[in-house]
Amino acid sequence: GKLLEKWGFPAALQEAVRFHHQPRRATRFPVEAAAIHIADVMAHGLGWGKSGQPHVPEFAPDAWEALGIPAASLPLIVEEATRQLDAAQNLIPVAA
Repeated sequence: GKLLEKWGFPAALQEAVRFHHQPRRATRFPVEAAAIHIADVMAHGLGWGKSGQPHVPEFAPDAWEALGIPAASLPLIVEEATRQLDAAQNLIPVAA
């Protein structure tokens, strides 16, 4: 969050990044923080990237509530996110 502030990113993005591990602490942009939190936990659980943590953290229940997305939608969200990640990765050629 501090780096985004230094670089002049919008306040909503600064707060969302700063509090994505504790979205309930976001005061001005709780929905954005909740979205980043859900995306972060989901990416960690799917093995996308390296967080440095050995275990997948739990979703904050209030993050689901803030987004208004039923937790039962998670399988569809994962399916769509996987499809979009695959499409994005195909846009970038990998050097052999």
